[in-house]
Amino acid sequence: MATKTFEVQGIGLLTIRKSKKSRNLRLSIKHDNAVIVSIPYWVPYKAGLDYAKSKKDWIISNMTEKSNIEEGTRIGKAHRVTFKESITDKVSSRLTNNEIIILYPPWLSRTSREVQIVANRTALRALKKEADVLLEQRLRRLAQLYEFKYNSLKIRSLKTRWGSCSNNKDITLSYYLIQLPWDEIDYVIIHELVHTKYMAHNRQFWDEVHKYVPNMDEIKRKIKVRKPTVSVV
Repeated sequence: MATKTFEVQGIGLLTIRKSKKSRNLRLSIKHDNAVIVSIPYWVPYKAGLDYAKSKKDWIISNMTEKSNIEEGTRIGKAHRVTFKESITDKVSSRLTNNEIIILYPPWLSRTSREVQIVANRTALRALKKEADVLLEQRLRRLAQLYEFKYNSLKIRSLKTRWGSCSNNKDITLSYYLIQLPWDEIDYVIIHELVHTKYMAHNRQFWDEVHKYVPNMDEIKRKIKVRKPTVSVV
């Protein structure tokens, strides 16, 4: 699938995709506010760009409102955000092992929509990077400690739950989980590990969870009010 990326003032990065299956122009906004226009192969990119610009007000009104990421914001367990004004004509970012660096041109500010969109997308990359390593290590450690056996682990962008476990003992965890305190992370992981023995939320299941997490009721109350999204700390 051929793609091109443009930067549109007030919107941020815009991706235009040419698809052989497309019969008309289609506009979509992803959960991270990524704006995508799908166009037929024979339609020029400029037509897709002009179409997005004509829908600018609609795009802005339908983007998810997010708390501004600020200088020093902590993302996940290890990353901090740094903003730097740079001699450049567009917003860009760099991701290291412990830092998220956002570079922006002099005519924008840290709170500009274009800058915040890039900051949020890079924060998601940082979360994925941390989650892939830390959640896998934590799951393996707790499974060994409490003698659970699971088949596989997938870490994905789950938006409605923190984790799941299939009948085949395949565990899936949300990479947003890495933002929670470790006791809450452990509760979610143990919850899914116990599902490898009891799939239903019956008395046996909860008794088993309680055996490893004595304060599970308190933790459940805390997790209930949290949302799987980029949290600004």
